[in-house]
Amino acid sequence: MNKILLLCVLVFVVGCASKAKPVIANNFTLQAEKFISHGLEALHGGRMSSAEKSLQHALRSAWLSTDLTQVARAQFHLGAFYLAQSKDELALGMLIKAKANAEYSADRITFWRSSFALALFQQERGLSVITPPALAKEMPADVYLSAGRLAHLQHHYPEAKQIYNDVTTTPVLGVSTIYAHAQAYLGLALLARDEQQKDVVLSTSDKTLVLSKQAGFPVLAAHALLLQGEVFADAVKLERALHTYEALEDRLGQHDALRALLKLAESGEDKQRMQQWQQALKNLKS
Repeated sequence: MNKILLLCVLVFVVGCASKAKPVIANNFTLQAEKFISHGLEALHGGRMSSAEKSLQHALRSAWLSTDLTQVARAQFHLGAFYLAQSKDELALGMLIKAKANAEYSADRITFWRSSFALALFQQERGLSVITPPALAKEMPADVYLSAGRLAHLQHHYPEAKQIYNDVTTTPVLGVSTIYAHAQAYLGLALLARDEQQKDVVLSTSDKTLVLSKQAGFPVLAAHALLLQGEVFADAVKLERALHTYEALEDRLGQHDALRALLKLAESGEDKQRMQQWQQALKNLKS
């Protein structure tokens, strides 16, 4: 290609580039999405302090973006985090706001998520429960998990079992899907405990443990170990759960594991162990 032709080509390319529409992005929206992603990743890994900070940053960035859809999403995730931490007042405030903002901005997914989370909050605390939307195929897995837990608490066991099984059959598209599967198997294990089906408790909770080990979900692993320890009176499993909760700095989990260990020691009339766990509980409260 001679110099004159090359010059013509360059002029043409520059001319086309100048006419193309520039790609403009709201940096605050991108930041909000990034912080939510980081927050959920930290939550799955049991890094609660990091998760809370990231989700709080997400909400601030969402407000700065002036995008109400982003605000609703950040509020939901922060509210769900507070719900898992038993910070009722903070959770309720965030979830109510998230639902209202999602409805106003026509964000159906966040509206569904917030509606089921609120219903679950009310059911767990013995309050009057709002009726959430009917389940639809386009709803994400976390909505199904909330619906399954709600059905379980309302003693609709066949419905809860079907919902959890539906989640376990969703195609694996990433770590978030594996996390949903692990949660669903734990839900099935809790159902089996209430139905006194010990073999199912073991098989389903073992699947939660396998997935948790594979992808790094220590919170779910601790819950599964605690469940197995309680159902099968297994002190080794209970101590593993306790140590995992200690590593997570999860005081509520530590309390539950210590209470289960104390109960097991009392049933076996093991005075040395009884004193050990009583002292540990006393230290935890101080």
